[in-house]
Amino acid sequence: MDNRQTPENEPEIQESNRAKMIRARFKDEEEAPQVIEKGSFWGNFWYHHKWKVIVAAAIVVIVGILAGQIMSKVNIDIHILYAGPEYITVNQNTRFSTVIQDIMDDYDGNGEKKVMLNDMIFMSPDQLAKVEAAAEARDEDIALDRQSNAMTQQSFSYEVMAGDTLLCILAEDQYKMVLSGGGFTPLAEIFGEIPEGAIDEYGIRFSETKFCKFYTDAQIFPEDAVIALRSISTMNQIRDGERLKESLAHHTDVFRKIVLFEYPEGYVPPEK
Repeated sequence: MDNRQTPENEPEIQESNRAKMIRARFKDEEEAPQVIEKGSFWGNFWYHHKWKVIVAAAIVVIVGILAGQIMSKVNIDIHILYAGPEYITVNQNTRFSTVIQDIMDDYDGNGEKKVMLNDMIFMSPDQLAKVEAAAEARDEDIALDRQSNAMTQQSFSYEVMAGDTLLCILAEDQYKMVLSGGGFTPLAEIFGEIPEGAIDEYGIRFSETKFCKFYTDAQIFPEDAVIALRSISTMNQIRDGERLKESLAHHTDVFRKIVLFEYPEGYVPPEK
């Protein structure tokens, strides 16, 4: 075998010998400086700057995600909360939101009117008992997910206590849950008097409003549903009082337009 040194392998042997000489000066190999073969620019760069590159890459990813979220964020003008035992389909939700857009103003002045109907489906103990009794009368077995029902009811309690939703359309049992905590604005403060269709000094039977009778797409809630306007909680006043006061003014305007809605001229409402 020819072991003679050639021009092709001479630099590699010389570099390896140099590396051995450098490392021999250090007893602990970890203290020895890294020896990068000639021409390994990227290897040397990565060794000295890898953590800078990793941190910079992480920052770029985070900034990109945040920028995407900001760009995709939709400004909602009006939030409406429905809670009750009956489900609202996606199409019903969309059509009802469109009806509200027809009567409201562009409150933030961005050229778009956005409505969000947040539906929270759960049953009160009385509603659960009625469902079970009806099933028993029909001699049917029924399985109710009580744990999920209880979790949704708890979420509902949090929302009406500390959430941003101000305009509510609630089945009567759910309405009474909020009413017992003093969570609604008196109708007299909004209208100067108690309007027609009111069931008490805070709420109005939604199905009895001319708005609901005129718009078929508004007839998606339980027959006993009550529309009412929440008051701003003390917690929210401390946290974000000025913004919520402006939001309350917008939701109050929509509430008034629904309750005071009049049929178009010449319209004859159908018989019940």
